Amino acid sequence: MVAGRAVARACTVVWLVLLAGTPTQAAEHVVRLLTESDEGRFRFEPPLVFAAVGDTVRFVPDNRLHAVKSVAGMLPDGVPGWRGRMGEELVVALEQPGVYGIKCQAHYQVGMVALIVVGSRPLNWRAARAVRHPPMPTEVFQGLFAEAACAEGSAYPEDCAD
Repeated sequence: MVAGRAVARACTVVWLVLLAGTPTQAAEHVVRLLTESDEGRFRFEPPLVFAAVGDTVRFVPDNRLHAVKSVAGMLPDGVPGWRGRMGEELVVALEQPGVYGIKCQAHYQVGMVALIVVGSRPLNWRAARAVRHPPMPTEVFQGLFAEAACAEGSAYPEDCAD
């Protein structure tokens, strides 16, 4: 009986070690760049993504009129900017927590922007909010920041415009 308990205990320890060493599966978020949608023209869908470090985002344009580009000043420190090619998919790895501002190169002026929030307390939240934009992207970004701030567990509830 003692030997049976020892074997069971050893199996439990091995099982716990295996579970602890199992990496979590990174998620892939798909964001479409759309000319027409039920929500309006020239939009990212979804326009707001909550992600974890290690996730990826696949940007999928609906035609050759769209290309995704990071917004200067709206990336975590040390993250290089990126630019997709017109009409082509782009996959971006989210390797640092923070706020990532995104725009369609061709339709930025009409407010075709998106926001990705990685992690629970984006250190660049205030800096990203302070970036200046033309009127239409400003309005869309303000709404996205307010929506992100109102999300459950937000580190910035004071920015919630509920």
